[in-house]
Amino acid sequence: MRSLWLLPALLWCGDASAQSCPDAGADACVDWLAGLTGASEGSGFWRHQLQRAADGKTNGVAVTAEELDILLEDLRGFALPESMHMDGYLEAVAVLEVVDNSDAGMKFGKELLLAELNHFYGLGLSSAAMSEHILFRCEHLAIRIGLGLADPAEVAWYQQVLATLNSL
Repeated sequence: MRSLWLLPALLWCGDASAQSCPDAGADACVDWLAGLTGASEGSGFWRHQLQRAADGKTNGVAVTAEELDILLEDLRGFALPESMHMDGYLEAVAVLEVVDNSDAGMKFGKELLLAELNHFYGLGLSSAAMSEHILFRCEHLAIRIGLGLADPAEVAWYQQVLATLNSL
């Protein structure tokens, strides 16, 4: 089993197959990524913010409804609008409340939404370019999941990558 901190590094270097980066070997990629840092908020934080906005409440929020509207709009306009379309706060809350670990697609969607909320809020990896690279690839995978064309091993792999981002 690989250490979780290596997952984004291996993703950048060519996924689980450990292919090398175009201009450097996998070891160079791992060395470069070892120094990256970041921060994230968990699903409880985001569920609370979204639920308070849905209820029209402002007490105890760190993210205003207006900021959440901008975040959700950023999600819709990032890479593939159809992969992360949220019709509102409550739909996002429902995705973040997924607890059925037997449905890999739902679990993946939860981790992707959480990672994108963190990214567009200014959290995630300290390297915005690395975060965007990972999220872009994951949005493409989300489309393949929806079409039933995704390899289950690939879904599990990227779900681990997203879980790593979400635990910074």
